[in-house]
Amino acid sequence: MAASYYFARQIGCGNWASVWIVQPKGSARGQVKAMKIVHRASQSGALQRFNALLNEYKVLAGMPRHPNIVCFEDLVLSPSYACLVMPFYDQPMTVCLPFAACRVYFARMAEAVEWLHKHYITHNDLKLANTLVNRGAGEPYGQPVLVDFGFARNHQPCYGTNFISNESWGTPEYLSPERSVGDAHDERLSDIWALGVSFFEMATGRTPFEKKNEVFTTPEAREEYYRRTIQGKWYTDYDLPFEIEDLCRAIVRVDPQARPRIPEILEHDFFQDAAATDSAGSSPRSI
Repeated sequence: MAASYYFARQIGCGNWASVWIVQPKGSARGQVKAMKIVHRASQSGALQRFNALLNEYKVLAGMPRHPNIVCFEDLVLSPSYACLVMPFYDQPMTVCLPFAACRVYFARMAEAVEWLHKHYITHNDLKLANTLVNRGAGEPYGQPVLVDFGFARNHQPCYGTNFISNESWGTPEYLSPERSVGDAHDERLSDIWALGVSFFEMATGRTPFEKKNEVFTTPEAREEYYRRTIQGKWYTDYDLPFEIEDLCRAIVRVDPQARPRIPEILEHDFFQDAAATDSAGSSPRSI
């Protein structure tokens, strides 16, 4: 790796990987990339992290590129490390955004998920923390970019899955009720649930099922969160335009078959009547 890249600084570190800003050797000054690195070892945890990184690369390798989905430029393997090289986006997705920005991001994220599903891929960990913003996209708000495909799955017809699985991995606050318990489910519909939760969080700063400043770090807390999801118990103490709350409620439905597909989502009034929603305010107000 050191023979091909200069390492500038580490910009992120979690349970699964670390992320560095790097510059390819021989490239123009300032031409930086992001590199996601996992350590290779025989222990089960390290092997799981390596397989997740390799899965990211393999799942997206044969898919045509989309402006709102990360593209991997290089996979670097050494005896000690595995690395994915991708464009560097320095802006994470934020929350409590102006409604006009929410509209742009909502639509682009939905279109990206539709593109994935059209190419037989489910993300399985959609959330704002796995969404960056490309400010160099030539648009006022930039473009959202979906990242972190470690839990993604390829459902090509030759695999015979028909998008159905019993998996329950993902981030608890964004798991659909059927995925939370590992029931057989259509992963596309679980992605759509997570998309709706992310939309609501983008507009308000939290998911529909949590009170202000709540955290769900214990098994008991996660069980309470799950109870709220299956009961459809929302905490909406925000002054949101009707169109945004109506859109999110339409998507985040307990019955998977009642959830709209992406083309239906993009036909919602929120995307059609921009002037009315934007005039309702620049961001949500707590009430």
